[in-house]
Amino acid sequence: MMGLFASGKHSQSICDRCGMAYPYLSIKEEWNGSRVCPECFETKHPQLDPPKVTADAEALRDAAPDRTEPAVDSTAYDNFFNGLP
Repeated sequence: MMGLFASGKHSQSICDRCGMAYPYLSIKEEWNGSRVCPECFETKHPQLDPPKVTADAEALRDAAPDRTEPAVDSTAYDNFFNGLP
């Protein structure tokens, strides 16, 4: 079975940036989809990729439930400041 496309060894292509004609096989595709000549080719700058952000850890592994303290009787503490004679 023959290939679906020609090899392009005798073809010309136009650079998307400078508009000059170049051999088809020397044209490169940039990260943004532009097909440019080797002189106009620029790699993608690392700052264009956002850093990976992970969620903060909030849960504890094997955490124990909260303690329930017994209620404290407020009449157990007799002193001068609670208004008793």
